[in-house]
Amino acid sequence: TSRHQLEQLNYFSNVTMNSTLDSRVLSSLLIAAEKKIFHQSFDPNNAQEFYQSLARSYYAYGQEDNVGENSVLLSSALLEIDSIIKALLFAAKEGWDTNAFCSYARSCSMSNDQIKVIENFWDKESRQIRTSIYERSRWRSSFSYLSWRLDVKVMSKDSNDINEPVALFELRTKPSSLASSNSAIQNKDTSSSACFEMDRSELEGLIQSLRDVEMKL
Repeated sequence: TSRHQLEQLNYFSNVTMNSTLDSRVLSSLLIAAEKKIFHQSFDPNNAQEFYQSLARSYYAYGQEDNVGENSVLLSSALLEIDSIIKALLFAAKEGWDTNAFCSYARSCSMSNDQIKVIENFWDKESRQIRTSIYERSRWRSSFSYLSWRLDVKVMSKDSNDINEPVALFELRTKPSSLASSNSAIQNKDTSSSACFEMDRSELEGLIQSLRDVEMKL
């Protein structure tokens, strides 16, 4: 992850998750929080407006008072939301699997129904969350697209190469999310491409190199 993101996540080194929400509402809140903090723009040090929108959406459920207009309820809701979001970010940072997250929630004295919600949520979303964190934290370009076609040489300095089949490739890369969001390159096409040809022996060498890479991953 990037240094900036690590600094943000290190803010959550001491986390205690708690919630008074029933399981159905907690599930909805987790999904809404995940969408914002992992797939959109989120700064944990400047998130009060987002917290308040969650409080008004989910903590007024089943209550006569409007939580947005009741300072005591609002304050309590904001503390709970803060603990939930910190827990999500901390779990993502530490690479928790579902068992680890459920054990953590159990240690925070969450109910069995709430723990079941967390289990289902993390089972479905943890892989995508980790992918999102990775994509948002790298600066280097990544693979985007590969096209190819076969051709036959009709002209060559070496007469032995004539009528030999070759593969023509176009390889495209795309900029990282961080690079794309850099104000200096916004509104510019920062993707790149390369076109090249390979004969059978060259292609076999490339395939073997890729297999070697695969074995190391």
